[in-house]
Amino acid sequence: VSPPAVDNSLLPAPSPAVPPTATEQTEACASGAAAVAPPADSQLAALDLQAVWPLTRGAGQTIAVIDTGVAPHRLLPRLVAGGDYVSTGDGTDDCDGHGTVVAGILAAVPERPGAFSGIAPEATVIAIRQSSTRFRAAGATGPGGFGDVRTLARAVRTAADLGATVIN
Repeated sequence: VSPPAVDNSLLPAPSPAVPPTATEQTEACASGAAAVAPPADSQLAALDLQAVWPLTRGAGQTIAVIDTGVAPHRLLPRLVAGGDYVSTGDGTDDCDGHGTVVAGILAAVPERPGAFSGIAPEATVIAIRQSSTRFRAAGATGPGGFGDVRTLARAVRTAADLGATVIN
């Protein structure tokens, strides 16, 4: 059985990864945004990654992390910039810290045997910043927060165009 045909007219057109409108930062970036490991007692600790790794460690996979950006970190050596729908960066800024932790859970390499490792430490990560609580549309009033279903759709299109095999 073949999948149904895709109506490309329903997809967002390819476009550069830029915010759809001017934005402004409303809060300072979170300190410690470059952390990549979740707490030791997280749900990740319950996974038996040692049993899975003989089958795969993610080599050849490209994971697009569409989130608050992914900050460069020594435990994420295969991080590539994918674009920024929040500000003028390239996706490797993470003022909120969330996207960097997500990327760590997915693809961090261990510093030493037995240290924390992501699920697929040999995968490449594409960083795409699509949302942030520390930015808002320029001139808007009220609390910060930027990113919506339109920027999400554009980010997914960008991830696919960049060759992502997994989109998070």
